[in-house]
Amino acid sequence: MVFTGGMPSPAWVAGFRALTCELPRSMVFHHWGDIDVGGFRIAARLQEIAMPASVSLQPWLMDITLDGRGNEVKDSTRDAMRAAAIRAGWSTFDRLPALTLEQERVGVILPSLI
Repeated sequence: MVFTGGMPSPAWVAGFRALTCELPRSMVFHHWGDIDVGGFRIAARLQEIAMPASVSLQPWLMDITLDGRGNEVKDSTRDAMRAAAIRAGWSTFDRLPALTLEQERVGVILPSLI
């Protein structure tokens, strides 16, 4: 996992590219962002400009069932979330709940390193 602190700056992108340019194809990075337009736009930006072509970016805890938690959103907001998820390469996000949720409200589960 990497921390962007919001939308990645040009300096962050340059540093990330320098760190990741020689990674093997099997490398996977996880993005854990807010379940809202901003969280998905950050993922799309990472995929579009920061991820080496051979490295996979996957969502982390952004596809959870919200079970009624979160804030309702308009269809246009959900459509914007879906469009950004697709730009990030996450085709499984063809249906999103009409809810948003800050990542701080999602219980932390660390990825397995094995």
